[in-house]
Amino acid sequence: MKKKNYLNVLSWKIKRKIVDPALWSFYFTLFPGGSKTPPASAGHYSICVTTFLFRFERFLQPLVKKLAYLFSGQEIIVIANGHYDLQAQEAYIQSLKAFLSGFPEVRLIYFMEPRGLSFLWNQAVVNSQYEKVFILNDDLDLSVHLRKEIEASPALDYPVVTNEGSWSQFMITKQAYRLIGPFDEGLREIGGEDDDYLIRMKLLGLEDKKMAFRHIYGKRGARVKVNSYGKVPRDQEGGYSTYNTKYLETKWEKSLQPIEGGVFVRGFYWAERRADGQKAPSGGY
Repeated sequence: MKKKNYLNVLSWKIKRKIVDPALWSFYFTLFPGGSKTPPASAGHYSICVTTFLFRFERFLQPLVKKLAYLFSGQEIIVIANGHYDLQAQEAYIQSLKAFLSGFPEVRLIYFMEPRGLSFLWNQAVVNSQYEKVFILNDDLDLSVHLRKEIEASPALDYPVVTNEGSWSQFMITKQAYRLIGPFDEGLREIGGEDDDYLIRMKLLGLEDKKMAFRHIYGKRGARVKVNSYGKVPRDQEGGYSTYNTKYLETKWEKSLQPIEGGVFVRGFYWAERRADGQKAPSGGY
């Protein structure tokens, strides 16, 4: 068993580190015009990437190049968050506009002041042209086979789809978005957006469809010392945002034991906090 697992890991590393880069080099060289794959039988969909200043060169640039190549005929939107250092943000936006001018199929939405990730996700859905919206983090890498994998899978048939539960890559339909409601913009920084949405979905009797996409994966080294809000992530509760963590605590009761009217999400029971502000009576935090 250990030998089999070792071989699987080794095979995956070879694919990611050697095979995929070689295939991308081959495609970019021999077919510079990009993929000519027609839209899926399920129709068009939108792809939105949320990003920010520190991810521009190492992460966003190669990702956009690959997305534009693979997903011709589909809408691609880049949504750039603001930053606490306005002078640095102005220079970043100018560089971002110059870079994206080489990709006329990619639309840019940007902000100067930092906004919460919930706000950016809402902007992705509201501003997308099509019913089905894929929302991606910028710290991702893609295989040349990703589009075929998506369109050959049943992913486009579900209201909400995550990559094995990860909201770093997810798809939502506008119909589901209207039913569940917008992502909570009371979460003014980053962190907890997915927990909040999963709880609200579960209260409506809905769940995300967890699917395994083998042709999209995260890149290492994406953590930053200071984030868009001028804060050090490692000093924040939950590793992301003390503000968002405290906000969720005021919105939801969270317990290891069942709560009346609550739902079970990611290892805990959650319920809307009572009007008297009391915590869950049966499990604590």
